[in-house]
Amino acid sequence: MPFVRVGVHRFKPGALDGVIEKATSNLTPLHAGQPGFHVYEIVRTGADTAVSISKWDTREQAEDAVKRTERWRKENGVADELVHLDDHVGELVYTSS
Repeated sequence: MPFVRVGVHRFKPGALDGVIEKATSNLTPLHAGQPGFHVYEIVRTGADTAVSISKWDTREQAEDAVKRTERWRKENGVADELVHLDDHVGELVYTSS
């Protein structure tokens, strides 16, 4: 089964749209160029909150995505907009289509 990285984010008021724009324009291609990548998704859960989801072939690839995303946040000013983050990596045990 593949592995999933889930990030639960809370941003400073008004920052989310800019963060989503940055993520879709340059974080997605950064992930897409990595081995084992399947998908990267962002779910807006509130005015200043979002959940990001990426799917990978292995746990190591998903954990590397956590590290790569952390570096990306620092390099692109997103870390300054972040109020709270929970990162999770786990095995995908069920999916339906």
